[in-house]
Amino acid sequence: MRAALTTFGRSAFAIVAGSLLVTSGCAGPRPLPSYVTSTTDDPKYPRSRFIVEVASSTQSEGDAELQARAKLAADISAELTAETSSFLQESGNKESQSASVEVKQRTRFERADLIAISDHAEVSGTYYARAVLERAKADAEYSRAQKADLVTFTQYSETAQQAADHGKPGEFATAKGHAMKLRPALEATFIVRRALLGHPSEDERQYFATRDALLKAAAQSEAYRVVEVRIEGAPAPELLQLTVAAVRKLGLRVAENQTCAQVTDHAADATELVVSPEETCSEGSLGEKCEVAVRLHARGCLGGGEGEGRTQQMRGIHPSERERARTAAWKHVNAEVVESAVGAALRGAQVVDCSAASGC
Repeated sequence: MRAALTTFGRSAFAIVAGSLLVTSGCAGPRPLPSYVTSTTDDPKYPRSRFIVEVASSTQSEGDAELQARAKLAADISAELTAETSSFLQESGNKESQSASVEVKQRTRFERADLIAISDHAEVSGTYYARAVLERAKADAEYSRAQKADLVTFTQYSETAQQAADHGKPGEFATAKGHAMKLRPALEATFIVRRALLGHPSEDERQYFATRDALLKAAAQSEAYRVVEVRIEGAPAPELLQLTVAAVRKLGLRVAENQTCAQVTDHAADATELVVSPEETCSEGSLGEKCEVAVRLHARGCLGGGEGEGRTQQMRGIHPSERERARTAAWKHVNAEVVESAVGAALRGAQVVDCSAASGC
């Protein structure tokens, strides 16, 4: 009887052991995490609210996390490229080439700290990591960063509109110039926010409305703005020609040899620029010597600011002929010299914002 029980016990042990071996052999490797294999939206991190990226590494868990962060940042960079093109196209001809270039240069994602690692796992020696970025949270960070500039832009735009409505071109030009300096940074941030949110923000829509109203007022002002250029004193056709060219280089219309009294339409947008040649000749130890300079005075025809520009004193010398000394001195008064003086005069009269205009 005891022998039979012993035989039975050994048989039962063999059966159980065999079953364990079979079960162990059929277990197979651990399954991959669902966030690696699934092609459907994860309810925990829906793509409408999160930007998600998964990466793997055979080196370490840290390397997998690093790769996931890098892939997510690359996704944002690709989206920025597309959104930049879309944004500038929507701006149409309201964007100058230089402004577009500056916006592109400033458009970049610099908040990698907003990318978090939500999950990581190791399966058969391979490490997996999931990186996520919460769209609304990231947008809120960028919104806070641009808030001060956006408020300032709006204030300058409103000031410019009020100046335009009351016929104050000088004040309009100054306020508009301050507002325009803020545009590249603001618009670059709006593009980043588009890429993060997946659509334009409400702030952007309000900004577009304010900006486009300012640009419309600027276009109307430029259509009426004219600079009345005249020479005071002896005729100087070459100097007049240089001055007219300098004013046109600033994008302004010119009326030659006219005064404010001759302006009949939109006098509030007209500016008088008086060019006064200054010349002194004498006989010196080296012969005939002439020193010349040009003074330019700008003032609004209906009040506003006044500005003055002056060239440096130029000298010409000739052993015996004064006219040749005079000619030599005036040769130094070239386009570059006149452009600088014109820019100073018109800047003082608040006709142009020379910090953002060529030729000043």
